[in-house]
Amino acid sequence: NIKDFKKGFDCTGFIHGMMYYLGYNSYIKRFNTYSLYKKLLRDKDYKLIYQSNISSIKNFDLSQLKVGDIVMWPSGIRDAKNLPNVSTFGHIGVVSNIKNNIPYITHFVRSDAYNNLDIFENKGPGINTLKAETFITLKQRGVLNIFRKKNHV
Repeated sequence: NIKDFKKGFDCTGFIHGMMYYLGYNSYIKRFNTYSLYKKLLRDKDYKLIYQSNISSIKNFDLSQLKVGDIVMWPSGIRDAKNLPNVSTFGHIGVVSNIKNNIPYITHFVRSDAYNNLDIFENKGPGINTLKAETFITLKQRGVLNIFRKKNHV
């Protein structure tokens, strides 16, 4: 039942499911975003290509994003703005497409707040895709970490 499936599903579950589907058997167990970050740091197939302790889009050139990059954003009580030197993990998505040099990020969200930004016609809570710049600048969220599969061309 799809309703039951979505009941406990979140952004981290979406990334875990995607990685497990791609053959990474160690990703069957669910984690929160911080635990997934730690797991990706230990994963021999992935490398951390960007890390920030502040939430600022100015620190990363979006043209460097590649399909498959896993992007983590900060979150916290200060409306998704991190305190200096404190990594508060909040949301996660994946670069799913690059069209006309514009990267798009797909994520899972249980909210209708992104409906008018979603590039696909099927609107509603769940899987959502939008321009990376739009999502990253939303609420000045910024970028916290970006992981890329090693040997990614």
